[in-house]
Amino acid sequence: MYLPGRSLFSAALLLSCIIQAVYSFSSANNGNNVRPSLHQQLLPPRLTISNVKSHTSLLQTVRRPSSSSLSAVEGDFDPDAINRSVTEIQSGSLKARFRALYKFTRPHTIRGTILASIAGTVRALVDTPGAIANADWGFMLPRAAIGMVALLLGNAFIVGINQIFDRDIDVMNKPFLPVASGEMSVGVAWGTVLFSGIVGPGIV
Repeated sequence: MYLPGRSLFSAALLLSCIIQAVYSFSSANNGNNVRPSLHQQLLPPRLTISNVKSHTSLLQTVRRPSSSSLSAVEGDFDPDAINRSVTEIQSGSLKARFRALYKFTRPHTIRGTILASIAGTVRALVDTPGAIANADWGFMLPRAAIGMVALLLGNAFIVGINQIFDRDIDVMNKPFLPVASGEMSVGVAWGTVLFSGIVGPGIV
């Protein structure tokens, strides 16, 4: 006889409960160890001091940044490396200043901007009949490069404004960002943002 899917599920669940109850009753009468119930099997393991220590050490091992990953300067927070960078900037190191400026532009957003720009341009050329064959590449490529620089400056303007106004929040959530970590002062950040906001639109 045909039963709806819900009825079949209810019947299977009822049968499983009956079998579990019979098994538990027979095991108890025979003096054997009672098999853990389904509810007990679904419970998480008991939390002990040793488990906490092992999980804590594992998390510390996973989250500890390596010296090689610090070269990516995006998303890695090493207090010692940050302190060294701040000290180098205060001592006048140009390399440290450029590294802080690079971090300020949020490199992962730069990659996204470049990829989106190239993909949009290629799609427009492909969808326009004769655009590729009749294109004046000597004129278009320099204009495309200028447009890409303008987009990157606009990107720096956006992420820079965000870091300036969210400084207090980033100190807690993203302490690796240059404004939050002290690698870049708020004044320098404002100067970078204003430069990007003025030069970006001005070159296109």
